[in-house]
Amino acid sequence: AVGLYALGVVAYVQGKLDQAAAYLAESLMLCRATGDPRIITLCLNAASAIPYARGQYDLAENLLRQSLSLHQAGSDRFSLGTAIYHLGVLCYKRGDYEEARWFLTESLALFREMGDHRAITRRPKRITLRRSSWGLRASKRRPCSIF
Repeated sequence: AVGLYALGVVAYVQGKLDQAAAYLAESLMLCRATGDPRIITLCLNAASAIPYARGQYDLAENLLRQSLSLHQAGSDRFSLGTAIYHLGVLCYKRGDYEEARWFLTESLALFREMGDHRAITRRPKRITLRRSSWGLRASKRRPCSIF
């Protein structure tokens, strides 16, 4: 499942959304079969990038909220902060600035509480979706909408 996840992220970064969606969907199916909420939330967070890139914000939000519900059931805090952050960016994109501010503030507070200085400096500084939010370097060839 992790290999499929990685292939999905690579395909996404290359702009191959259909291929990325297929890899991430298969990865998510296998992750759900394991029952491990940590890996499921990772896949849900990544899978939300595809509908986001296609302008299908309701579907992206649904995937992020599924991830959030698993986090609240006890998954890892970094992935929780990531899901909250992406929900904030999604709200920002929709023009719901108050809800965006709430999610982004919660994400920042969580990363500060964890002492994750990398996440603090790379996420809430700017309200943009960047490749660096997943630890990848930005491409000079094309802008990237979520990673």
